[in-house]
Amino acid sequence: MACKPFTSYKKALEISEKYHNESAIAKINSNIGIVETQLNHIETALSYLKKALKYAEKEKNEILKAQIFDNMADCYSKQKNYHNAELYLAKAMIITEKCNSKQGEIYILLGLADVYNKTNKYRKAKDYSNKALIL
Repeated sequence: MACKPFTSYKKALEISEKYHNESAIAKINSNIGIVETQLNHIETALSYLKKALKYAEKEKNEILKAQIFDNMADCYSKQKNYHNAELYLAKAMIITEKCNSKQGEIYILLGLADVYNKTNKYRKAKDYSNKALIL
């Protein structure tokens, strides 16, 4: 039996697809990707996040794109693929800075601090944590 969030998300996705609500399709796929990441189903999570990204790009929803990049970085970090995690966080940072999303920048800075901490680059981790704190 599927857990309740998946049942709800799958139903919402079905309705959104029926009515061609591409903005909702992007957000729902992103949310499913987040849940799959939390369940450590990383490849499945990345699949949903890539679908979400395709729709976010189609909708020109830059903030959602940044959030998806951040979530993809989470996946790569869980796989210990820190190079890709850093790459996707950098993509997200470019967007959040361009959109002047201070909250987004904080999340990205903390994500980078986490990546640097996990790769034993403690000085960089501290620097990015402090930048997040200041912001």
